Amino acid sequence: MSTLATQQQQLKQAIVEGLPPDPTLLRLAAERQPLLRIYQHAYAERLIGALRDNFGVLPSAMGDAAFDALACAYIAAHPSQQPSIRWFGDRLCEFMAAHDELVAHPAFTDLARMECRRCDAARRRDPRDDRTRSMAGAGV
Repeated sequence: MSTLATQQQQLKQAIVEGLPPDPTLLRLAAERQPLLRIYQHAYAERLIGALRDNFGVLPSAMGDAAFDALACAYIAAHPSQQPSIRWFGDRLCEFMAAHDELVAHPAFTDLARMECRRCDAARRRDPRDDRTRSMAGAGV
């Protein structure tokens, strides 16, 4: 792996997985650690924001604290794998069904399924979207 590819992989791991960066990465000095934390925080907040957008009613129904806890657990279990953030959260319904300790009532999982279907239907109507995979996925 090239030096650039290695640095990119180390930076990705530091931002996405929260792993401590290699000391040589971007010549990180102690005073630069807060800068890395800004990227780590921004990454998580952007994904939480995407989940809020994709599941518009769910955050309001669950409450901010409960939804944020669910979102953080989901992000840790299922980091974004798609180049487009538009599809992030495609496994949230399955995750909610498997982690009832994060969901105060089963109706929230049903609401998430309904929101998935709503988003999926809107995406199917979008002529710019040629992706054929359904956000609802298996089990939803």
